[in-house]
Parts: sequence; C-alpha cells; structure tokens
Amino acid sequence: MGVSVEVSRLKRATTTLISFGLLLDRLGVDRYGLVTRSRGKAMGSAYKLVFAIGAAALMVVAGHASADGHKILKLADRDDDLRDNLLHRYPVAKAKQVDYRPMLTAQLLAAMQAEEKRLVKQDCGGKYLEGELCGMDYSPITCAQDTVAPYTYKTLAQTDRATTIAGPGATYRMIQVGSGWQLDGVKCETGTAFNFK
Repeated sequence: MGVSVEVSRLKRATTTLISFGLLLDRLGVDRYGLVTRSRGKAMGSAYKLVFAIGAAALMVVAGHASADGHKILKLADRDDDLRDNLLHRYPVAKAKQVDYRPMLTAQLLAAMQAEEKRLVKQDCGGKYLEGELCGMDYSPITCAQDTVAPYTYKTLAQTDRATTIAGPGATYRMIQVGSGWQLDGVKCETGTAFNFK
C-alpha cells in the first residue's frame, strides 16, 4: 500500500514538473540554464534527472494503457457477437455473452449505443428488420468489419490519468479508472467518432 501511494505521489509530482517544464519551453525560457544559474550546477543536473524520471514514469503509464487497450481490441476481434453484446441488438446465448462495461466507460458505451439508435432510425425506421442492414455494419471498437492485424500502436498524448493512442484504423483515448484503464473514446479513420472530440 505504501509503495503504491509513493508511486502515485511521484507521478503527480513529476507530472507537475513536466507541465511546468513545458510551460517554460513555450515561453522560450532556457529552463536548464535558469535552474543552473539560480541554484548551481548540481541543482540543474538534479532537475534534469527528476525530469527524466517523470518522463519515464509517464512512459510506463502509457505502456499500461496500451496493454489494456490491446486486450480490449483483441477481445473485440474475437467476439463474433460484438455488436449484439455491445449494442444490445439481439439476445446473445449465455455462453457467448461478453460484458464490456469493465473495459469501456459509460460515456463511450452511451455514445456507441446512441449512434446505433440513430442509424437504425435512419436506415430502418427505428427498428431492426429481418434481412435488412439496420445500424452499424462494423465494430465500433476496432472500426473494421474484419479482424484487425497487426496490432501496432503509437502514443500521441499522455498524462498520468489519460493517454491517446493511434492504433490500427482508429485513434483511442484510454483513461485510468482505479488501478486499471478503460477505453473512453474512439475516433475511426473514416471520421466517425464515439465520445471523442
């Protein structure tokens, strides 16, 4: 317990230092020279070390978010009943039911379900029709109709509580919830976005 509290404090402190350092950069201030002149060479080196540790801590955060995101994408690719499990279109046999609530935020689920409802209304008058394509014909998680491979990711932005990752076919926002990460936003390469601005 004490270690996780200290790691959490370190993350907050390093995030504050990084934010301050980025602000100085935007203002055109030579932050290393500023620290060195005001506190001596040893202090300038110490600041560089703390800044490097903070950056490393954020890389670890992004790594955990990417790993959790990878698990979600793999599960979505393997789920043959994804749209029914996720959007509640048709009943799913108990053995094939997947609960996405622990992996996706309530806001993201609501955005996906709202888009499905809008498309069903637009395409089929508001109800599913036998033999007709009503609603999404692709996975709103992977933004694809088929299995996505290979899984490659690039971190676009990160903080200690959120990270934005470019993946295959989409950009994803992951947020930290408790000790894990949840998918909070999806923006497909086609332009369709779910809880993603």
